[in-house]
Amino acid sequence: MKEKNNYTGLLFLVIFLAILLVCMFCPKKVFSENENRALKSRIDTSAENVFNGDFDNDAETYLTDQFPGRDIMVTVTSDAKRFMGLKEINGVYLGSDGYLITKTTDEDISDSRAGQNAAALSDFFYRCGIDPVNITVMPVPDAGTVLSGKLPRGAAMFDADKWMSFLSGCFSGYNFIDMRSSLSALDRSGEQTFYRTDHHWTTVAAQSAYNVFKNSAGSPDRSGPSGNFSTLIQLSDSFHGSLYSKVMCSDIPYDTVEGLSSDDIGAVNVSIMGRSGVSETRDTCYDMTYLDKKDKYSVFFGGNYGEVRIETMSGSSRRALVIKDSFANSFVPFMTGDFSEIDMIDLRYFTGDVNELIHDRGITDIIVLYELSNILNDENITKLAGS
Repeated sequence: MKEKNNYTGLLFLVIFLAILLVCMFCPKKVFSENENRALKSRIDTSAENVFNGDFDNDAETYLTDQFPGRDIMVTVTSDAKRFMGLKEINGVYLGSDGYLITKTTDEDISDSRAGQNAAALSDFFYRCGIDPVNITVMPVPDAGTVLSGKLPRGAAMFDADKWMSFLSGCFSGYNFIDMRSSLSALDRSGEQTFYRTDHHWTTVAAQSAYNVFKNSAGSPDRSGPSGNFSTLIQLSDSFHGSLYSKVMCSDIPYDTVEGLSSDDIGAVNVSIMGRSGVSETRDTCYDMTYLDKKDKYSVFFGGNYGEVRIETMSGSSRRALVIKDSFANSFVPFMTGDFSEIDMIDLRYFTGDVNELIHDRGITDIIVLYELSNILNDENITKLAGS
């Protein structure tokens, strides 16, 4: 029996090494566009790496990333899991009507982090010098909350009611916008509020949220794009988003990506800001090169940067600072008719001084726009405390 086990172990080792050699001599893939991440394209074969045990982990990761026909194998595996009745794959629920919905449970929300983030924002608002009526907090409800009827039966999700009430209480002295009812009403009207294959909201939902913002703010000089959905134009009808990359079932339909026409946005000057000033300029809010790539949601401003400055021809006296995650990227183009300048900062990448930016740019309005679980969990929001 012992000899048989030895032969079995040796056979598996030979097979593993054979597959490893095949992968090593096949053309290397350095980036997975489908998963939007770098792939391991080499193994550290140094003696130190071999003897400390890291070689095994390196080889396993390399083999997984470079395995021939890897995407096909993932699709076959996912289809088999779904055929067996599984309703969740890689942290993604397989919802009805072809929807893929991120699984976020109460265990994924940190009470202490949420408290720290709320305190950091409150402290920042108190010190920034902006009139509280012009400070808006907009937590975007997650797809599982708005599309709860499409979740599999018994699917666990975090308590959005609890956390929205928590944030509402923390920012009661400011313009707090709870978008759950408006987005749910939009969904009931037949409009698509979230992509089926991506975690982001659709442009229709972002437009609806902007209309809610305009009505809540009530400033007399706001006269930008209204809630006429016919103003949206199709940019792509072949979008498979971030959730598709985690599941990759074979029959998941494509999403459509929409945007505003250039006439609706108006003339703009978009500057991507670097450490030493402007690093790139554009005359549009959309980077159309991403329509030829998998990550088509990055058509909005070309993705996420530390700071993006949008100068408009609106003639407005108002200048906005948007503190945000990626949900704001499809929202901000609707602001161009109502603000003469919009500065977007993403605290994951922003290295400047926020108060200095507010002073130097003459900011009159602040909008904090994050997906709900992100505003609770993002470790970078505490950078605002004492800034």
